Amino acid sequence: LSFVVSFLAVQKCGAGYVPMDADYPADRLAYMLENSGAPVLITTKALFSGKDLDFKGKVVFLDGNRQQSTAVESAAFNLSTPETPAYMIYTSGSTGRPKGVVIPHRALRHMVAWTVEAFELRPGSRVATHPSFSFDASVIDLFPVLCAGGELHIYGEELRKDLPGMRDYIVKNNIEG
Repeated sequence: LSFVVSFLAVQKCGAGYVPMDADYPADRLAYMLENSGAPVLITTKALFSGKDLDFKGKVVFLDGNRQQSTAVESAAFNLSTPETPAYMIYTSGSTGRPKGVVIPHRALRHMVAWTVEAFELRPGSRVATHPSFSFDASVIDLFPVLCAGGELHIYGEELRKDLPGMRDYIVKNNIEG
């Protein structure tokens, strides 16, 4: 849940995010941070500890107290325009190095509007998300239902591997998409 709140907060600031899977090797995470030019890393102490990321930017711990998670200077954010990056997704790296693909706010807004209309999302709609937030398919689960006033259900790691359990969860919670 804290990741979703972070994504929404970053969007509200008019900035962009780079979702990174904590299970990635430290060298891949360090490459993504450096390559993207991210000025801020939002994480938890557990995910950050033991990783040799050599990150030069500001680290904000979601599980820190207010003194540790101080406000980030407004200079780190751009005012959102249609062409301002909304997020940057990294490819699997078939060439040996992952490639970052920047998605502007314009494209995200169009995708959200189209998805809300095409899937008739509305307040009360219930959508569950299965993929990792570092995978581009998660974006279509995340933003449209929330923008429509619906509920987002996030499958935990164990449930992702349990198809009968996932089916039961869908039925029990009246998941529509």
